[in-house]
Amino acid sequence: MIKFKVSTERFIEACTMTEYIGVVVGNLGSQMKALPKMLIDEKGEYVVKVTQNEDGDPIEFENMDKANLAMEGIGIKRFEKLRKELTEAAKNIVNPPSGGA
Repeated sequence: MIKFKVSTERFIEACTMTEYIGVVVGNLGSQMKALPKMLIDEKGEYVVKVTQNEDGDPIEFENMDKANLAMEGIGIKRFEKLRKELTEAAKNIVNPPSGGA
């Protein structure tokens, strides 16, 4: 089964500012680009390994092809649910729920 772990922390680690803005405003292309970075394996580890530069910007994504291929196994109903989770995670970056993100 294909599993995802969508969180604000992962969004900050793995996504760019362009993806952030796109996801917050509901851009489907940005959501499709960001969601594979939330895919986890059977051990609960993220499939896409992110390398950041010294400023913390994500600059390299290992296994992105594998994650994108896995996305083809997601049905529409589940995809819509994941889009909502992803949007919430992005919105929580600047507007965390009470108690913090």
